[in-house]
Amino acid sequence: MMKQLSFRLTCTLMLTGALMFAAPSAFADRPWQNAPSPASIISDTPISGAIQGSLTTNSSGKIFLLNTQGALMSVGSDGKVSPLKDSLPALALLTSEQDSLWGITNAPTPELLQISDSGEILQHLPLKTLLDVKSHLSALQVHAGHAFIADEGAPALSVLDLKTGIGHRFLGYDPSVTGRRPFIRAGAPILGPDHLPKTGGNVQMLVLDSKGQWLFYQPPAGPLYRIDTSLLTDPDFSPVEQLDGIVEWRDTPSLGGLVLSSDNHFFMLDVANEALLSFGSDRIPLKLLTDPRFAGSVGITIADAKTLVAAANESDGMHILRIALP
Repeated sequence: MMKQLSFRLTCTLMLTGALMFAAPSAFADRPWQNAPSPASIISDTPISGAIQGSLTTNSSGKIFLLNTQGALMSVGSDGKVSPLKDSLPALALLTSEQDSLWGITNAPTPELLQISDSGEILQHLPLKTLLDVKSHLSALQVHAGHAFIADEGAPALSVLDLKTGIGHRFLGYDPSVTGRRPFIRAGAPILGPDHLPKTGGNVQMLVLDSKGQWLFYQPPAGPLYRIDTSLLTDPDFSPVEQLDGIVEWRDTPSLGGLVLSSDNHFFMLDVANEALLSFGSDRIPLKLLTDPRFAGSVGITIADAKTLVAAANESDGMHILRIALP
């Protein structure tokens, strides 16, 4: 009898330990469910165009994007856009940290620029050491002295120390940074010239939590992964420890935009099902709004605690959508 009890206790402890340390992906993701109160689109303003993923908001609530020529534009409260400063070089990527904007210039010699919200260049940092011959940089985040960069051309993540200018590449061609699923738009896969489904590309989306501890990243067709930023910024960690630190955080549909709020709430533009999704620390996946305009979405940012701003291609061109949260 005592042996049976001991065996059962041992099994119970082993199971409890396994559950405690299991990654979120070890459990089945809950399906997306309709929110009790839906979001609503409160304005829809046509613009000339926007680069995928370039919408961003600084700490003052000012919204910026890059137009299709790489010009840095400010977005007014009415949704209209205007150039920030004509003398700025063309940019391929854009993000913000506090009151500063950070952008990466176009190839062949991309640089990281720190830019004031009035358009003055405050800092230049070369990126040569982070580039592969096939590199195509696709996303940028900056926090506490480090820039985190996604490369979809030669799939990898990179980190640049903003004080020393020293950078390193990580997770090259790891499955977590490589697109492996068909990209679905409005319920149908996007087909290539060979009439086979396309993946939508490798890693293109990066977001940081409010404390800069966790970096979330994904290819456009998902899933969403998480890694502790210290694994990338602390040279004492080995490549094996970095690989062990990757967690599949949440399965996602094909996305046209991803943003994380200051209270660590994800908002996702689901182009496959034409929906605005949310996902918080409670891990309850909600569908906030369904609208056909989301099928062409190319970016999303948080204007304030109750308002999102999205860029989407519609039948007559690019539009800025302001979305009121419930």
